[in-house]
Amino acid sequence: MIDIHNHILPGVDDGAKEMEQSVAMARIAEKDGITDIIATPHITDPHLTVEEINSRVALLNRELAANNIGVRIHAGAEIPFSMLDNRSCRIGLAGSKNLLVELPVHCIPSQAARLFRLIKSEGYTVIIAHPERNMSVNRNVERLVTLLGPGVMAQITADSLIGRMGEPARACARYLVKKGAATFIATDAHNDSTRPPLLSPALSAIRTVKNIRAKKLVLDNPLQYIGLTDTV
Repeated sequence: MIDIHNHILPGVDDGAKEMEQSVAMARIAEKDGITDIIATPHITDPHLTVEEINSRVALLNRELAANNIGVRIHAGAEIPFSMLDNRSCRIGLAGSKNLLVELPVHCIPSQAARLFRLIKSEGYTVIIAHPERNMSVNRNVERLVTLLGPGVMAQITADSLIGRMGEPARACARYLVKKGAATFIATDAHNDSTRPPLLSPALSAIRTVKNIRAKKLVLDNPLQYIGLTDTV
């Protein structure tokens, strides 16, 4: 399985605090059957460049190899919607032009459709991170669905599907999966305890959803749309 949203890089954001915790997270992921993780630190600091992220990813990969952990880390970022206008913040997932974009928690900005069209016209693809946790989407999920289509996809958080993010998020996530509106499931892991990198429980939770092949959301689609083309 491939985890496209994970805060495993140590000491960068609100994810792993130190290298020891990053290694512990990778051990959990490996045991769960995850072979590849895209590290997606929050881009809240414009000075966190793609070169800096690549350097930190390379260091983590060396540490995992030294510990005989068979998980590969790839560079990426989680980009706040408010920073999409800043071209230096458009850091794609695993060397691709797929941008993981976080909407404000309370709303879908009125300019979202226009900005996404602009982003697409410049050759990028938008992946909306955990929309099921957005309050506006919880109230009216079709507002999100109207944004989705060629070049705009949705990533659901694994913990949402098992109820750890609350009932509104669980119901919304399950609806999006059942409707075929979710392209990816990812962990959005932040640590090795309260928010660990686990995908299997979520896959088990949706096996009863008719016509859904769960592993497509954690393997086939990441390979098809992102491809892991970077050389890290």
